[in-house]
Amino acid sequence: MYQTTSWLALLGTGFRALLNRAQPLLASLGCRNALPCMDNVKEIARPAPPQERKYRRFSLQYPVRVKVHSADLMVEFEAVSKNISICGLLLESASMIPQQTPVSFVVTVNVNELGRPIHFAGEGTVVRVDPKEAEEVFAIAVECQRPIAQIDHRPHC
Repeated sequence: MYQTTSWLALLGTGFRALLNRAQPLLASLGCRNALPCMDNVKEIARPAPPQERKYRRFSLQYPVRVKVHSADLMVEFEAVSKNISICGLLLESASMIPQQTPVSFVVTVNVNELGRPIHFAGEGTVVRVDPKEAEEVFAIAVECQRPIAQIDHRPHC
């Protein structure tokens, strides 16, 4: 109880000091008392900066083999990555996948013509689908439960 009381006292003191320092600004808004003017402060408040993404994205275009899972059906098709992060990717595909659909995928990276390709696998859920009518494709955002990881061989998804 002592700590709660001291925190409340500090908060009250801090709030009073803040109001005292804000009086010139409030007066310029035509306020004599801070409390009735709080609605006017909303008018001058600036919006918060846009929220940064949780993980850095990389603009990478690679072939992706996608497997769509449903209760009684499994469908596989090809797509192309548009950007990839450690826990998700944006695909472009002629096939539409509904939101909240679980998927698994394998991204194939061809390092050079002489070397073997590198494969990265992941599982996730479709969180956004945007049709691109001019190109007759869909932009499909997949969020992964675990980080996308390199695999030694290419499984059948």
